[in-house]
Amino acid sequence: MDTKAARAAGLAEGQAAGAREGQDRGPVEGRAAGMAKGLEDGRDVCEKEDYHEGFRDGERRGGAEGAGRGRSDGEQRGQSDGDTDGVRRADNDARAHAYPVGRERGYNEANQSDAPARGNTDGIAAGDAQARDAAERNDYPRGRKDYSDERWAEAIAVEEGFNQKNPPRVDRVDSVSLMKFSLMAAANRDGRGDRGDRDGGGRDGGRGGNGNAPAPSATPDNRYNAPSRTWPTPEENTAYRAAYNEGYRSGFQGAYAQSYSAAYQAAYRAGEDQGCNEARRRRYPDARRRGEEEGHRAGYDRAYRFAYDRMYREYYDANFREYSDAAYRRSYQGYYDNYFEQARSEAYRARYDELYNAAYEPARAARYAEKYPGYARAAYERGRSDEAAELAARPVRVLGAEATETIVNGVFEPGEALRVKVKLRNFAGALSREKLKLQIQALDASSAVVTEAEQTLVRDLKGKSLTTVGEALEFRMNENAVNRTKTFRVSVVYQGNVISTHDIAVATKFMVDVGFAESPELKEGLESVLRLKVKNQSQKPTDAGFAVKFSSDPKILEIKNPVVQVGVLNAGEERVIEFKVIARGRGGASVTAPVVFDAALGTGRRVGLLDREERIPLVNDYRIQTNGGARNLRTAGVSRVSYTITNVGSRMAMKGLQLKVSVTGENAANFAVVGPNPQYLQPLIQGQTLTFVVPVLAKSSGMGGVLELEVQEDGRPVVIHRAEF
Repeated sequence: MDTKAARAAGLAEGQAAGAREGQDRGPVEGRAAGMAKGLEDGRDVCEKEDYHEGFRDGERRGGAEGAGRGRSDGEQRGQSDGDTDGVRRADNDARAHAYPVGRERGYNEANQSDAPARGNTDGIAAGDAQARDAAERNDYPRGRKDYSDERWAEAIAVEEGFNQKNPPRVDRVDSVSLMKFSLMAAANRDGRGDRGDRDGGGRDGGRGGNGNAPAPSATPDNRYNAPSRTWPTPEENTAYRAAYNEGYRSGFQGAYAQSYSAAYQAAYRAGEDQGCNEARRRRYPDARRRGEEEGHRAGYDRAYRFAYDRMYREYYDANFREYSDAAYRRSYQGYYDNYFEQARSEAYRARYDELYNAAYEPARAARYAEKYPGYARAAYERGRSDEAAELAARPVRVLGAEATETIVNGVFEPGEALRVKVKLRNFAGALSREKLKLQIQALDASSAVVTEAEQTLVRDLKGKSLTTVGEALEFRMNENAVNRTKTFRVSVVYQGNVISTHDIAVATKFMVDVGFAESPELKEGLESVLRLKVKNQSQKPTDAGFAVKFSSDPKILEIKNPVVQVGVLNAGEERVIEFKVIARGRGGASVTAPVVFDAALGTGRRVGLLDREERIPLVNDYRIQTNGGARNLRTAGVSRVSYTITNVGSRMAMKGLQLKVSVTGENAANFAVVGPNPQYLQPLIQGQTLTFVVPVLAKSSGMGGVLELEVQEDGRPVVIHRAEF
């Protein structure tokens, strides 16, 4: 089928319709794009022009300033270097010239001095003093020691011993005196611009911006795409429409490009002018200032270095020697005088010392050799004489001392009457007992009660004797000294003067050591066991009546068996005993209470003690705390007492709880629990807390008592809590 006519008609009609759309849109869109691009380029070009102009202005100013500064700095450096050079040369030359002359002067002056005479005089004095000192340091103590050794080596004429009082019987138990002492010693117990024309007549010949329109790439929106003819056959209609569309597109592109370009160029020129004006108006000061600053820096740096190097060398070569010579002349004499005096004094001192020492040492050695033998003999004899006088004034010496027991069991117990055994040596003849006393002093006064601090000897001391004095003096250790070592000073007093002393150490222990056998744990409201370990630290057994008594605050610890009979506890034996205790807490994790375990023999004598305040953990599976209301029970009527129960146990399987409330005490009949009692509580998992209220009726006012809450788990008591009101 021939469709050429239909196709030709469609192509012509389509081109006409497309051209119409292109002529409509091209000018509008070209103007918009041209204006936008012109504004952008105008702003950019004018900003750059302003920047470059500022750069050039700054560069010119920077060059001028740099040249001036460079010249100034160059001149100053030239003067400074010249002055430094002159001072350096003056210093070196003055030193080289002055030192030889000064040394010679000092050497000659020393040769004319009194160094030899002074050295000789001082040497003689030093030799004499050293000889005396050596005799005092060596021969005097040697004389004393020799005499002392001779006396100590003398044969002992008599060796005997006696007691100041009767010794204790080995098995004696002084229970009465110990009980009295415990009362006496109780107090001692330790308790963080405008620019020129920017167009072609300006300095840079215009902006040189690009006003060419970019190639348009628009597509038709088919606003006039309306084929109007109908052909006899389908083939002709299809060819017509296809050609119409093709013609529409080509007509649009041709008309659009031509009208777009013309509108774009005109709008671009207008936009460029407008953009440049806006840049001047809004950004010119910043651009110009930035250009001036950067240009100033660049020009300044280049000009400064050039001017500096040129002026520095020019001035340096012209004036360096002048300043150097002036500084040399100004400085030389001062340096010379200083170096001359330094060299003179050094040479003088060295030569003087040489002459002095040459005379000093021979004179010292000669004098020492001359005088020492005589000084040594005299010092030695004086030492012997002084030692003899010392022994005459202090004829008795303590050779040793030790504490002794009155309860003979191998331990020094607190409260036990302790005595002293002293070994005395008499270097004189017989001494009357009235002139001799023994004394004892506790160096730590709080550690003991000294009951007999001084005694006169009960017998005379025989001449040249060695005497052991037993059962002397008396003191009792305080309980604060238990398991500690304390020092005592034993003294011999002759004719009212202390003539010899000896220190003794006393380690105090109870006969029986008392301590917890394990870390104590209790349960609130439930009976628990405290285990105590007792150990006999002595060399003797306890008696059959040996027992331990447990005391505490009854409001905190209720002790079911306060006394445990232990019986005979042999030397070195230890035993564990048990006390049954109920803790009365306040809902906390522990109780703190005084604990006193008093160990005593059947005679009543204390032989062990544990006395302290103990913090004891409470290990109930449940804990109860009072939130308030118990005190209101003293008023007639119904009071609501609030409690909190918490599961603090570690068991995985928990069971039902039962709460039973009661009021105890002599006024128990005045109170009644309102509501179910006991009451059932749901099981609590570990860490869970439950708050509940207990209503209690008080029939009359003013009566107190104890509110007791007992919690059972599956019939087993787990905590009993009491609150007094």
